[in-house]
Amino acid sequence: MLRTLAFVASCSAALTPVVLVPGDGGSQLEARLDKPSVKHFYCKKKADWFRLWLSVSFLLPGAIDCWSDNIQLDWNSTTETYSNRPGVFTRTPGFGDTSSVESLDPSVPGAASKYLKPVVDALVASGFERNVSVRAAPYDFRYAPTSTEGNAYLARLKTLVEETYTINGDRKVALVSHSMGCLYSLYFLNHQTQDWKDKYIKHWYPTSGVFGGSANEIRLYASGNNEGIPGVKGTTIRQEQRSYQTNFWLFPSPDVFGSEVIATTSTRNFTSDANGVRDFFSAINFEEGIRQFELAMQLTKDLPAPHVNTTHFYGTEVDTPAAYDWSKVSDFNSEPQTIMGAGDGTVNLVSLKSVDKWSTEQPEHTYQSQSFPGQCHNCILSDAGYLSELTAALTQQA
Repeated sequence: MLRTLAFVASCSAALTPVVLVPGDGGSQLEARLDKPSVKHFYCKKKADWFRLWLSVSFLLPGAIDCWSDNIQLDWNSTTETYSNRPGVFTRTPGFGDTSSVESLDPSVPGAASKYLKPVVDALVASGFERNVSVRAAPYDFRYAPTSTEGNAYLARLKTLVEETYTINGDRKVALVSHSMGCLYSLYFLNHQTQDWKDKYIKHWYPTSGVFGGSANEIRLYASGNNEGIPGVKGTTIRQEQRSYQTNFWLFPSPDVFGSEVIATTSTRNFTSDANGVRDFFSAINFEEGIRQFELAMQLTKDLPAPHVNTTHFYGTEVDTPAAYDWSKVSDFNSEPQTIMGAGDGTVNLVSLKSVDKWSTEQPEHTYQSQSFPGQCHNCILSDAGYLSELTAALTQQA
C-alpha cells in the first residue's frame, strides 16, 4: 500500500507534503457513556459512541448541562494528572484524515462548522491529494502534551510525519499549525532530535500562534465564556472550561505579558506577572488552579526556538480583549467590561510577536513572520492572501 501511494505522490514532485495540526477545539471528539450518575434526569447515563465535539445540538440551553458534564476533566491534585469523568470514555476519530479537521460538525450545512476546509481545498486545487500529500493530526485538545493522552498523540504525530515522508517519495514534510496547534507543534519539535528534524521536516508554518497565551482566558476562568452561544450564561460552562489542562497553557504567560493589568475589580488590580496571576486565581475562589497554571507555564517556557525553517502567519489590526473590568458589577459571576487592545481578535499582538526572537536564536534555520491586517484569528484561514502565500510556499520546486 505504501508503495502504491508513493507512486501516486511522485506525480507531484514539486509539492511539499503537509501535516495539519489543528488548534483548540479544532478536532472532533467522540464519547461513550457508562456513567454511575448524571447531572439531570434527562441526561444519558449510557450511550454508544457519539460525537461529543462538535455537535451544535448539545450546546442548546438545557442540553449544554449534560454536555459540559460529559466533556469536562477531573483533576487529581495528588498525582497532578487529568482524566475523564467517571464512566466517560473518549476518542479522537480520523487521525491522518483531513475530513476530521475540515468540518467539526458535518451535520451543519454551509460554512458554520467549517474549520480547515479552506486550507485543504486550496491545497487540493494546487495539486495536493487528500490523505496522501495533505494529512491531518487531530488530538484531544483538552489535554496538554505531558498527559498520557498528549504523550500518545506526540508519538502518533511523529509516526504520521515519517509515514507521510515515505509515501511521498522520501520528501521532507511541512507542518501547518493553527492557534494552540502551534504550541503543540513547538513542544513536539523541541522534543525531537536535530537529526530527526533535519531528515523529516522541511518547514513549519504556524498560523495565528497563541505562543504567549491570550487575555481571553482571564474572562473564561473568572466568569466563564459562553462563546456567543444564545441563551447560555458563561457561569453555566465555567467549571467545564476551568477543567481543561490546555486552558492553563493558553493563559497569558508572565514571561510574555510582563506586569500588565489584566483584571480589575472595585478594590484592586491584578497583573500578568506570576504573583498577580496567583492572586487572581485566589480572588476567583479557584486556588487549585494555581498549581495547574504553574505546571502549564513550564510546557513551553521561554518559547525555545524549534530549529527548523519557520514562517509565522497571523492577522493584525483587529480589536482584541486585553483586560477585563469587574469594577461596576457585584462579583466575578457577572459579565465584565472588556478592555480592547491590539491583536487578531483572539490572540494579543504581544503574544503573536513573542517568537520573533527566533530570527536570532536559530541562525542555522530561517525565521520569518508575515502579518495580514484586518484578518482575525480564524478568518485568516479563508483569506485569499494567506492561502496564496501558503500554497505558493508549499508548491515551489524543492
